[in-house]
Amino acid sequence: MKKIAMIICLFASVSTFAQDTVKKTVKSVTIDEDMAKRPEPLYVIDGYKANDHIFRKIKPDNIESISVLKGASATALYGSEGANGVIIIATKAGTKGTLALIKKDSLATNTFKGALYIIDGVKVDKAMLKKLNPDEIESVSVLKDASATAIYGLEGTNGVILVTTKSGSKKQKAKN
Repeated sequence: MKKIAMIICLFASVSTFAQDTVKKTVKSVTIDEDMAKRPEPLYVIDGYKANDHIFRKIKPDNIESISVLKGASATALYGSEGANGVIIIATKAGTKGTLALIKKDSLATNTFKGALYIIDGVKVDKAMLKKLNPDEIESVSVLKDASATAIYGLEGTNGVILVTTKSGSKKQKAKN
């Protein structure tokens, strides 16, 4: 009987020593609301616009160089897209003997993009302006910034190109 009691005590004690207690530690992560609302910078990888998802997939060993543009230098090169900063990444694969060019649509081409075209007081599109015979043009005026928005409102935000044709000038003089 002593042997059976001893065996039972032995198994009971071995089973208690074999059990490990697992401590669960939960780390709480709090996201600052300002960080969550912070706008992303523009990512340019080997001359092409990319998003944060693509940027994070680049292996550090594959990066040749990283440049960061902020403020006026970013907006001067990339327009409103660069307002939150620009991170330019050149990868080793993208720089081997090739010149990485920015796609046309990835640059800020708002110099004439969206400009308002007015021919003889009538709003027209760029196609109509291209169809205009250069010999018929009497004068061309360009309004930008405050002068354009003061006269034409939001439509003049990207500038206004005023074209007066010879026939339009004659009509204007006849009205006066």
